[in-house]
Amino acid sequence: MTRLQTLAPNVSDVLKNSSAAKQRAAAVAACQFAVLRTDIGDSIVQTALQSLITTGGLEPPLKADIEARVARLDREYFDLQDATESDRLVAEDSLKTFGQARAAAAILAASSEDPFEAASEAIYEAAVSVNDPEPLFSLIAVALR
Repeated sequence: MTRLQTLAPNVSDVLKNSSAAKQRAAAVAACQFAVLRTDIGDSIVQTALQSLITTGGLEPPLKADIEARVARLDREYFDLQDATESDRLVAEDSLKTFGQARAAAAILAASSEDPFEAASEAIYEAAVSVNDPEPLFSLIAVALR
């Protein structure tokens, strides 16, 4: 069972029965959604997203850069999370950083060689990057038609 199956079983089922090309398109759509919604302007993330759009993958140096960016954002999130108990503004920063980490993780996931795994994980990461994933699921439904 995939993480997407636990979050959105209908989306996962449709994705599983789609062609590899549609799965790749859904992965890219999920990444674009997450990057846009989390307002992550990081140049590495933008370059990686553009690479996914144009080539369908990430070259090893760019993949390493994105992995490092995800790790850095995750560390920032955990550091902020520790400070949220006493400061509401820090809590908002923590959520924003979490979303951005997940958006970067979506790009990393979308670069997987297996189209279903790439799409499933990218959609999952994009879904948890925002408070309301329903617009994402609607977008994915369109990409899979």
